[in-house]
Amino acid sequence: MVLLGCTELFLANKKAPDPDVAVIDPQSIIADVSTELEEKIRNGMDPKEAVKKYMYD
Repeated sequence: MVLLGCTELFLANKKAPDPDVAVIDPQSIIADVSTELEEKIRNGMDPKEAVKKYMYD
């Protein structure tokens, strides 16, 4: 597995558009999770409860 930022992902994709390893774009994951949390909070969930699993003890 390789974690890349947007610039690195763009450059890597230009050089190797079909890599042999899993490549993950962390920014897309952050955007997906943020959208999911926003929906939960907008629908009435307590913000502290919505983010609980992402918080460190």
